Order: sequence, then structure tokens, then C-alpha cells
Amino acid sequence: MKRHTPPNGQAEEGTTKRSRTKHSCDQCRIKKAKCDGTEPCITCRNSGARCTYTELRKRGVRPGYVQNLQRTSDNVMSLIGLMVNTLDNGEEFVRGFVDRLTKEPDSTRHELANSVPESIANILTTNEGAKTPIAFSTTTIAEPKKNPNRRSSNHDDEESTSLEHDDKREMSPDLEPRYYGVTSGLEQTSLQGLQMPHRISDFDDCRRFIEPLRAVDLLDVYFAYGHPLFPMVDKTCVVRTAMAEESFGNTGKRCLLWTILIYALNHTEQGRKYHDSDSAQMMLRLTFCCFRSKHSVETVQALLLQAVYLWAKGYWSNSWLIIGDAVRMAIDLGLHIYSPDKPSIHHRTWKCCCSIDSLIASRLGRNCQVLQADFFEVSEPEEGEEWEIWKSPIDPSVTDRSPRNRPTIKWVSEPGRVISVFNAFCRMNKIANNLIGQANRLKLLGESELTQLLRTTAQDLREWKDTLPPHCNLTAFMESGDDNTQILPHLLNIYFAYASICHLIHIIDSRFEAIDLVPSYSEVIALTDKLLSSYFKRETTRRALPTFEYFLCLSITVSVKIFIEFGGSSSSLAKNDKFNRLLQYLEYCSDAWGSARVSYNYFVRIKESASVAARSIEDEHKSRNYTPYFVSSLQEFEGFPNLDDFQPVLGTGRSCIGALIESIEQGDISHF
Repeated sequence: MKRHTPPNGQAEEGTTKRSRTKHSCDQCRIKKAKCDGTEPCITCRNSGARCTYTELRKRGVRPGYVQNLQRTSDNVMSLIGLMVNTLDNGEEFVRGFVDRLTKEPDSTRHELANSVPESIANILTTNEGAKTPIAFSTTTIAEPKKNPNRRSSNHDDEESTSLEHDDKREMSPDLEPRYYGVTSGLEQTSLQGLQMPHRISDFDDCRRFIEPLRAVDLLDVYFAYGHPLFPMVDKTCVVRTAMAEESFGNTGKRCLLWTILIYALNHTEQGRKYHDSDSAQMMLRLTFCCFRSKHSVETVQALLLQAVYLWAKGYWSNSWLIIGDAVRMAIDLGLHIYSPDKPSIHHRTWKCCCSIDSLIASRLGRNCQVLQADFFEVSEPEEGEEWEIWKSPIDPSVTDRSPRNRPTIKWVSEPGRVISVFNAFCRMNKIANNLIGQANRLKLLGESELTQLLRTTAQDLREWKDTLPPHCNLTAFMESGDDNTQILPHLLNIYFAYASICHLIHIIDSRFEAIDLVPSYSEVIALTDKLLSSYFKRETTRRALPTFEYFLCLSITVSVKIFIEFGGSSSSLAKNDKFNRLLQYLEYCSDAWGSARVSYNYFVRIKESASVAARSIEDEHKSRNYTPYFVSSLQEFEGFPNLDDFQPVLGTGRSCIGALIESIEQGDISHF
């Protein structure tokens, strides 16, 4: 008699221990009779019945079911990820269907699941249909067609995944190309770097930040006071993004839009209700949104505007770091390589990289990242946007005018001539870039080198001024006796920049004389006064441009030097009319830009110092106070400051105005 062996077990032989029968025959199971598990069993043998055994099905899920379910789930998630990454507005497309599905009853969902064609269902349940996502690893080099941005199915923020997709993704404007050199070991490859995973964005907080204003209202403000200074964005694209913002997901375009809106908010009365640390924190959150987005020209533009904003707000270390990121990202995208086939927006963006980098480096007394040789020689074509009408928009949040300077004259709309002014601005920045790079060297220039540098700069300035287009005629403006002449903000900005380079020449060497090349001390200060007088007769303090603080600091520093070295009609600096007028303009600027408040407080200390007095320098040697001494940062430049607790570090020897104050208070004014 043979004992029946279950499929998953073996008969126990050679043992006297009684074992439990795990499998009854079919007859005993039906009759619920006792079965000894033999074949035939004793019950069937006694009754003469046929003894058969049928294989039992185990309780629970069948073998392999969980693995197949996991494979199907991964394939479905991969398919959704492919749709998100390849379709236009894929994220919003998928989200719309998910929202619809959550509103359907379970019965409808079951019907929808059963309605999938068998051919598609078979693909999703097989290994060949879609590859199981690969866990993100920092030790693995991503292939060119893998996207590490999709989250895993459990939405774990610490674990990203990759999936393969088709060639359509290669045409995305947000693609992040890489150019590998010989030393990389990856030359002539198509590898793409890994990217940060996308997390919950901060755009909802930005939206609450500008409420109750609308994006359209703030775009009007930006296109009047921000864009003409740095005309790098595609205005049509920005407006289109604003009209369907959420459809762009976490892209550079959306980061750029909100950077523009926060920037423009600062030029409105509503911007006054936020402390500088709050608005700077909001802008920094957008900076990190840019880092989480794929590199694109819009991402570079957003970083550039963020650098300008934080620079003017007084957070210079943050600004310095961000401009570095913007320039490197632009180089990574190849924007620094000129090609007539590239869109004009790409050329303008690189030119703005050069200009903004020069401005920030000059303000901090540091060497520029972008050198004079990196500037494009070709000017932008003066068409299209050149002839758009410029007009001052109404502040959408204004209830009453700023009490400190009620505008007495209204702007008159006229062609903006934005591109021709921008071309002139870029040429001037190229001149300034060379001066900054030479003056900020750690080793002081020799006497002959210094003289040659200043004369070359003065000659370049003279040539620049003489070749300005007729509508930008600076000579005519300087010779005009009318203080009420209308100068559009972006044109005023390049006039002010010209005055600032002249100031730098005077600061570096107060005895440099080249009347035929650059105006004198007093003429340049008179130009500054005339420019700001005209501007603030038409604008509130909230509309001060971000460059005003730095340019004004140079003007005031020169006025202090003139008073100390050459004297004047007044007996003290506090009674000096030119100094006080410039100081008043700096206070105006502090209403919108926090850096002006820091500078204003410094100069007030100078004004109130009892040690400041006029003194002849007939017997003194030539001033050896080079640019770094006067235009270095007003704050310590170490680390990434906590903006909530940020207080500028004042009165250090590294600070240009701080050093000036310390020398004055110690009675050592012979060096000025």
C-alpha cells in the first residue's frame, strides 16, 4: 500500500511518529470520512470505491501574483511618467484625468479598468512592455534618454527614479545639454548630467505674496522699469506663461515669471508692506526652484534678475553667488558662443550676464567672472521692440503718493528705443569691465601702468560718448540748462553709468587730468544731480532703479573727496549743498532698495563726524586709494547669511565707506 505524497511535501518513512494526514482523497473529502492518506485509503478499500486524489489549491494569492502586480504597477507609473515628460503640459494633462477619476464611483473605475484593450493590458503585464524603473544612484551615470526626475510610486522625497523615453524629449526647450572638454574623460559623448528631483514648488506662496494684485498689472510695471534695463526676456512668452501659469509645471519659464512679478512688486506701494528680509527670502526660494528646474535660457534669465534684486536689496553675498550660478549655467547652455543663427534673446541674455556680472563685481570690489574678451562685438538689430511706445504704468496698489517726493511732472509717452540704448549700455559695460579687472587686482599698479589704464579708459569713454546715436546725445543733455528734460529710465541709467565710470577714474587718482576726455569732478556731480532731479520730479521713491544706490555711492564718495582735498564754500560737510542733495537722493532710493539704507547710514555718520573738515593737499602726494578701497562691499563677505537675522557688518577695514569713516574719526585724512 502506497502512501499519497502531497505536492509540496514528502512521505515520512522510517519513523514511528504518528503524522497528521494533510491530504484526504476525493471520496473521503466529499463524505467527510476519515482518510489515512494512503492510495487507496482504507475507507475506499473497504467500501470498494475508486480512490482518487485531486491536487489542492493553496489558500491566499497564487505564486507570482505579487510580482506580476508590482511589475504592472511599475509599468503603469512609467507610462504616466513618459506622458508627463513628453507631452506638452503633460503634468497638467495627467492631473486633469486623475482629478476626474477620483470623482468616479468604484463601479465606474472597475468598468474603465476592464475596458483596456487586451493588447495594451498584455504589454503592461509583461516584462517587455516597459522596463522597471531604476533606483536613483549617485554612483551611476545617467544615460542620455533617462529622466531622473520622476518620483517613485510611494512619493519618497529621498529616492528618485529614471525611465527611458523616446526622442521627442530631446527637442524640449528645457533640455539640459552638456559640453564636455578633453579633460572630462567624456569628450564627444551625449551624456546628460543628473538633476535634482522636483518637489512641491513655492509658487503658491508667491501667489499669496502678491495678492490682491494681478500678474498683468505687475507685468506692466516690469516692462516699464525692469525690462528696458536688461531686455533679455521674450515679452510675448512671459505674458503667455502668465495666462496659463500652472500648465508649465516646475520649469524655467515659471520661475522666470514669478521672479519678474516679485521684482515688479517692489516698484509698487504694496511692496512697501514687506520687510526686505521677507521679500529676499521669497526671491531665494525662487532661486532654489531654478536649481530644481532643467537648465534653460529662461532659468538663466530668472537667476540674473534674482541677482540684481538681491544686489539692490543689500544681500551682496547672495547676489555674488547667484550671478556666478547664472554665468556658469549660461556657459553650460552655450549662450557665450555667438552665432547669427541663434535667437536674439540668447544673445541678449549673455550680454546681460556680462553687464550684471560687471556691476556686482564692481560694487563688491571683486574681479569679474566675465572678461572683456567675452563680450559680443555685434550689436543687437534695432527693430521690433526698439519702436514700442514706452509709458509709465499706473501703480495698481497706490492709494496716495509717497509723501517724500510727490511727482510734479507727468511722463510723456514716446518710443522706448530700448534696443539701441541697450547696445550703448553693453559697450559701456565692456569699458567698465576692463577698468574693474585692472583696478581690483591684489597687486597695486605701478605709476606708469595706472596712468596708462586711466587714460585708455578715458579715451574709450570719449569715443563711446561721441558715437552715441542722436536720440542718446549725452553732450546735448549736459549742456542744456533745462533741469526738467524728460529722460526715460533706461536712458538715464546709461548716463548715470557713464558718470560712475568717470567717478571711478577720479577716485582712483584725484589728480588725473584729461579735460579733453572726461568731465571734471564738479561737472560729473552736476550731471548726477540733474539726472536724479529730472527723474524724481516724475517718479515716486518706489520706482528708484536698482543701479541707483551704487552709482550714487560713487558720486557721494567723490563729493567727500572734493570737500576734503580741495575745500569749498561751506565750512563743514553738513552744510555742503551738493553733498546733502546727493544724500537726499540716496534716502529716496532706500525706500525701495535696502542697500541704499546701509549706504545712507554710513554717509550720515560721515556728515555728523566732527573730524571732517576741508584741507588743502598741495603738499600731499598723489592719492593711492584705488578702487577696491572705495567700492568694496559694505558688509562682511563670508558665508550665506541668514536673511531673517541679517544685519550688515559695518565699520570694518574691508568696507570702502567704513574705512573712510574710521580714518576720518582717527583724524587721519591725509590719505584722502
